[in-house]
Amino acid sequence: MLLERRKAIMMRKPIVACSMLLSLLAAGLNGCAASESEDVDGALGAEGEGGEEEIGTAELALTGTTPVWTLVADPGNVYTMTATTTGELYALKWDHEVWLNRSGGANWLWDYLSDPKYARDIAATGPYGSGSVYVLRFEQQLLKNSCGGGAGCWTHVDTPTDAAYIGGGTSLLAVNVDDSVWRWNDAGRSWSRIGAFTGATEISVTSSRYWVLTENGRIFHSADTRFGSFTELPVPDDIRGKIHDISASGNDVLWVHTDPWDDRLFKVTFPESNCKDGVDNDRDGASDGFDPDCTDQLGADVCRHFARDGDFCVNRLYPGHGVVACDGRTYVAASWGECVQVGAGGRDHIEFPD
Repeated sequence: MLLERRKAIMMRKPIVACSMLLSLLAAGLNGCAASESEDVDGALGAEGEGGEEEIGTAELALTGTTPVWTLVADPGNVYTMTATTTGELYALKWDHEVWLNRSGGANWLWDYLSDPKYARDIAATGPYGSGSVYVLRFEQQLLKNSCGGGAGCWTHVDTPTDAAYIGGGTSLLAVNVDDSVWRWNDAGRSWSRIGAFTGATEISVTSSRYWVLTENGRIFHSADTRFGSFTELPVPDDIRGKIHDISASGNDVLWVHTDPWDDRLFKVTFPESNCKDGVDNDRDGASDGFDPDCTDQLGADVCRHFARDGDFCVNRLYPGHGVVACDGRTYVAASWGECVQVGAGGRDHIEFPD
């Protein structure tokens, strides 16, 4: 019965800021003018070419965020894929070959790497170059590659006999045939159980949350790094029921691949939509002016505030120090610059980087 159960699960996958900027001077921008593990059951988890095209948005239960779904590519002949934490994409094709894309998934920019033989799932952990790539074979062998997926670097590290799927991100995860979820300890060559999710077919983890895909194509995210309190992510009608893979490359970037017969790749982003509430709405570790999502919006506020053109030092704009260029009280751009205060309560000036 266990063997029959595993076969059934293996087959189901293919089927399917700065608020201070409101009051710039009072906020300390004085003189800104520049002189230069619980189980999750069915109630939470489940019911039994070139060019980018934005296809829609859907409200998400992450306060202040509206995820944006962008069609990136139709990669072709891809069975399953995974993302590194720095945004590179690995694809496992129908012929079990591993390919790499370092150009945001764009068509025709995939490079062949290796053929680990009989691989049926793939997962990347950590950043490209210093992270690892794993594949799970049909005979349940888990192989690891620490050479970026290249040939000659695949080594056997474990045989997780009950693993149905593997997923990556900041850690290697596995979903077993009983829907339990496990985390791999590479140093200790061991697995630890972190919970369960009914009907899970894909899983990914970042430094702030878990993502889970279920066998009926629904996507859920956890509230934080505890495996619990999941919320469903609404998806566009165009791909409802067609989602085959998910993989997170950051706290606010999720890659979604549709089934091999549809074979489209989407990039889902979660921009901070409220840049003046002092809250890290998209939970990426940066709030308001410290979040790059807010740079343009808050830069425009700076230019509307000052009545003349020039470069202005904004010491609370991402990445902590910034230079905003204004022309005709219209925002032009924000760039790197070091805001240095001259004297107690004196004016700021800008020291441009080399």
